[in-house]
Amino acid sequence: MSVLKKMKEFSVKGDDTLFETPSTMDGHFYKLVLDCSSSMHSYESIMRECLEEYKRKISSSEEASRIFVSRVDFADYYNDSKYLNIRNISTNYTANGWTDLYGAIVSSVNSSIQTKKSLIEQGYTPTLFNIYFSDGEHCLDEEGSGYDFDDAMNSVTEALENDITMIFIDFGGRNGSIPRKLGFTSIYDPENSEDALVQIMDAITQTTISQSKMEIVNVDNWLENF
Repeated sequence: MSVLKKMKEFSVKGDDTLFETPSTMDGHFYKLVLDCSSSMHSYESIMRECLEEYKRKISSSEEASRIFVSRVDFADYYNDSKYLNIRNISTNYTANGWTDLYGAIVSSVNSSIQTKKSLIEQGYTPTLFNIYFSDGEHCLDEEGSGYDFDDAMNSVTEALENDITMIFIDFGGRNGSIPRKLGFTSIYDPENSEDALVQIMDAITQTTISQSKMEIVNVDNWLENF
């Protein structure tokens, strides 16, 4: 059985995350972890526009076949999704509910580590990125995941040890110290401004395209020209 056929049938141990078959052995895999809690409600429209532009520009690039995206939403829940070719991701965005930020970090890191290990076992040489979009505020009721700050911090450390680039887009900078204390190495602030968010998303798009051509990622200054 070929590696590509195995890939079609592959699922991560312990959950239902599946993968669209990569057409290249050294693809770049992005997990976009989007805060969809009530505190992000004012960004609904602009986030949809940004996601549409992100998808359109990368889809039309020469590197599109090497870029795979897992679009993940979280509030007081966490919905993981399979890595898809960029042309197949959803650009919808709605915000409502509580914020289980720590649970989202732990769950997404666990999934990414399993993804990377499993891809490598099948002969791939993937480069993984987790990009978190949130105002950095963790709040949830008693029905939450049960993960705390230390759990999230340990997950960030584990991700970095596994060479997964961890990026935090901190809306408004109101809680900028939280991602910094959690250990994120790349933190960017849209300054509570729609125009600044558009600029950051454009920088993410351009960096995604340009770094998909590179073997080494500059994690200290991940966003180019920002």
